[in-house]
Amino acid sequence: MVRFDHFLQPYHKRYLGILNVHLLEAGTSTLKVSWQLLNVTSADSLIESTAICETNYGAIVSDKLKPGASQFQFHHLDSNTDYAVCVYVLEKSASTNISLLHYSCQSFKTIPLVRQDSVVAVVISVGYIMAMILLGLIGWWKNSYKVRQRKKKEEALLRFNIDHRNENSKRQESGKVSHSFGIGEVVHEYKTSTSCIPMSCVRPEVAAFQYNAQDREITF
Repeated sequence: MVRFDHFLQPYHKRYLGILNVHLLEAGTSTLKVSWQLLNVTSADSLIESTAICETNYGAIVSDKLKPGASQFQFHHLDSNTDYAVCVYVLEKSASTNISLLHYSCQSFKTIPLVRQDSVVAVVISVGYIMAMILLGLIGWWKNSYKVRQRKKKEEALLRFNIDHRNENSKRQESGKVSHSFGIGEVVHEYKTSTSCIPMSCVRPEVAAFQYNAQDREITF
């Protein structure tokens, strides 16, 4: 609804449709608007502007803006609330002394404290971070598993080498004992089978034949 009781300056005519009002920026408690007069009636016209924002607590009316001003920002508004913003542009002709009032009203809305797209962005960001953490944990677990498997293989190979070395050592030691034991048996048998005095000991291979010195014959 357009109200003209806020605009106290006298004018001759009112025009609607050649003044465009746009929203430049919306905050949780602010609205910044701009406007543009599409057609100036007289070349010597002086332009004065006034911006008004209707609220539940009354109207917020700007001061009379100097010529050339085309922006204004309203403060101390409620978040996530629709507001009717009206702009009045008074065109005064110095040659004709006629004042023309151009006006236009638009509805703009402040943004909520927590916007839905912000919530979506936060959810996406948290999901991305969790996914990166999960991928990192999976990669760490795979690398750790590979390291554990490699250590197990190395330990198994080390145990195999140690067992093989111990087995070879046992085989070598058992071979030496058997050989020395065999020599001991031979020596023992030789000693027991040749019990005689030193001068009368006859080797077994010599005792198998006799020598006849008179006949110079050897008999077997």
